[in-house]
Amino acid sequence: MHKTSEMKREEEEEIIRKAQLDISYFKQLYEDYYLNVYWFVYSRVEDNIKASEITSDVFLKAMESIKQYVSKGIPFINWLLVISRNEVNIYYRKEKKERKYFVNSDSILELKEEMEEEEKETISYERLLKILETLPENEYELFHLKHFDKKSFHEISEITQINEVNLRVKYHRIKNHLRDLIMKEGLFATQKVLTFISVLFLFQYLIN
Repeated sequence: MHKTSEMKREEEEEIIRKAQLDISYFKQLYEDYYLNVYWFVYSRVEDNIKASEITSDVFLKAMESIKQYVSKGIPFINWLLVISRNEVNIYYRKEKKERKYFVNSDSILELKEEMEEEEKETISYERLLKILETLPENEYELFHLKHFDKKSFHEISEITQINEVNLRVKYHRIKNHLRDLIMKEGLFATQKVLTFISVLFLFQYLIN
C-alpha cells in the first residue's frame, strides 16, 4: 500500500528533527532528494560535472543551515530548490556565461497540447522551443518551473519568493505574449509561402 502524502510529510519532518539534533541523520535527506536537486540544477546548466558540483554545494549549505530550517508546511524539497536556484544564479554571475535551460521533448509536446488548435497548426516543435528561448530570462524561468519542472504556482512562489497572485498575473501575460509570437510566426510563414508562389508564377509567366 502506498503511503499517503500526510504520512510522508510526517516522516520527513521527523527525519529533519533528528538531523537538527544529530547531523548524521542528514544522510537520509541527502539520499532522498539528491536526484531531485541534481536534475533541477542540470536543467539550468546542462553540464554533468558542474551540476554535480553545484548539487554538492546545495547540500553542504543545507546541512550547515538545517538547524535554522522551519517547515511552515513547506516540503523540504522546495527549501532545497530555493538554495539550488540561488547557487545556480551565483554560478552564472561568477562565470558570466549565457544562461541555459534544458527542455525535454515530452515537455514541449505537452505544452503544444495545451495550445489552441490554430496555434498548434501554426508552430512546429523546433520553432516553439526557439520562441520560448526568446523570452526574457525571468519569464522563461517561470515558464520552465511551471511546465518543465512541473511546479504549482504555490511551489513556484516558495522557490522564487514572489507573491503567488503576482506570479499568476505574470504567467497569464507571458502566455498572451507567447500566443502573439506564435501567431506572428504563422503569419510570417504564410507570407513566405505566398511570396514563393508569386515568384514561381512570375518565373513561369516569363519563360512562356
